[in-house]
Amino acid sequence: MPINSLIFRAYDIRGIADPKFCPPGTVSDLTEESVYLIGKATATHLKQKYQAVTIAVGMDNRLTGPSLKAAYIKGLVEMGMEVTDIGISTSPMLYWAVCALKFDAGANITASHNPKEYNGIKIVSKNAHSVCGPELQELVKIIENNSYLKNDKPGSIKS
Repeated sequence: MPINSLIFRAYDIRGIADPKFCPPGTVSDLTEESVYLIGKATATHLKQKYQAVTIAVGMDNRLTGPSLKAAYIKGLVEMGMEVTDIGISTSPMLYWAVCALKFDAGANITASHNPKEYNGIKIVSKNAHSVCGPELQELVKIIENNSYLKNDKPGSIKS
């Protein structure tokens, strides 16, 4: 599946997630399928660069959040990540959880200050260090090259 590389911004991943707001003849940038692939790529990158195993995942209260979070978590779990779903959270709440509860990484399904038709993903590694810039471009390469880590054992999810 081709993915719009322009949604991989300097500090996060953001795009139109609600198809009713797309211009005629276009499709959403963030679909369940694309976010699932981003989840798989995130797990691959976090494991390769940070040896991450545990990840906290939250979301803001956008209407597209629940389905996108479920797709993202599916990709993470398939790649062997141990996911803790922290429910509705602001990004600072996620950062606190990653630090205070000693997760290897965290991700929040959010488009921050952007209008309601947008959604996105903010990713951090241990100690809430932002995964951004060139690291986000690594996710694009993993997806485009289908170079996900080989994984025989799925991870788990808890709330």
